[in-house]
Amino acid sequence: MPHKLRGSYYLDRSEVVDYMLAAFDLKWCMTRWASSMVNLTFETSTGKRGTFKAPGYVLSASRTIHLSKIDVDLQMKLLGLQ
Repeated sequence: MPHKLRGSYYLDRSEVVDYMLAAFDLKWCMTRWASSMVNLTFETSTGKRGTFKAPGYVLSASRTIHLSKIDVDLQMKLLGLQ
């Protein structure tokens, strides 16, 4: 379940994958922890592949790593997929 903190939504890694598959019409999406960042790799339904890194956040209400929905949306917009 997404956490809302100060008006921003934070999703855990599996929620980010589900969100990206639905919101951006992707074939597949994977996350991987890489040097204090989360590396997201994906392929669109048209066959275009992409990757980007997003910072991971530890929220006080949870012990798992979360990503900001705003960070994900911004990176996808910069890649021209939104």
